[in-house]
Amino acid sequence: MNGLPEGPKNRRGDFHLAPWRVRPQLNRIARPGEEVHLEPRVMELLVFLSGRPGQVVSKEEIIGAVWEGQFITDSALTRAIADLRKALGDDVRNPRFIATISKRGYRLIAPVRWPEDAAPASASLAAVSKLRGLDPGEVFALTWRNRTLPLGEGEHFIGRAPEGVVCISSRKVSRRHARITVTRDGARLEDLGSKNGTYLNGRRIEEAVELTHGDEISIGPVKLVFKAFVPEGSTETELRSRMVGV
Repeated sequence: MNGLPEGPKNRRGDFHLAPWRVRPQLNRIARPGEEVHLEPRVMELLVFLSGRPGQVVSKEEIIGAVWEGQFITDSALTRAIADLRKALGDDVRNPRFIATISKRGYRLIAPVRWPEDAAPASASLAAVSKLRGLDPGEVFALTWRNRTLPLGEGEHFIGRAPEGVVCISSRKVSRRHARITVTRDGARLEDLGSKNGTYLNGRRIEEAVELTHGDEISIGPVKLVFKAFVPEGSTETELRSRMVGV
């Protein structure tokens, strides 16, 4: 179980931190004229802090969430914070991104903007798809635990890693277990060499497969359902199949 908060700000899609566009699934941050690669642990640290903007977070909380309860020294966290500050161009003496709160922990002080913040809470899947790079005529999503998770254009990882679109806390699931790749041509699912496999409609997949509306994806104890929608005016008409017109 990771220590990240529940709710929309715990999603793993791209978001903005001041001038930086943060891309957790690629371990990259970018701003005009510059792109920086982050080590996976440093990206997890950034995502964790960004889920608590303005809050003082203790070292214990960070270690428990980012290092998943592993025993590490404070110096490992200090190095990770220093690496993150360097990547962001921050100054420990005059911080614009991460402030050190003496004897308490750290506080993210830069503004965070998530795609959900740009639209009303009642925004349709079509509106969310535009924010995430999808063709306005097509919307893909996963449903899980009565939630709908829009899938924008790009790669979406499923597994134990906290940057995944779905984070599954189970020993039966690999850190990066499977991947859904969305392009303007459709969505494809592939297993990433997991020990226990990825199942589509009850059958273990051996290679990348095209997803269609209603497909059931089983990973460890979790079942996800792939959805395809097409907007019609202000509503979405659910497609019986992504590949067959209705």
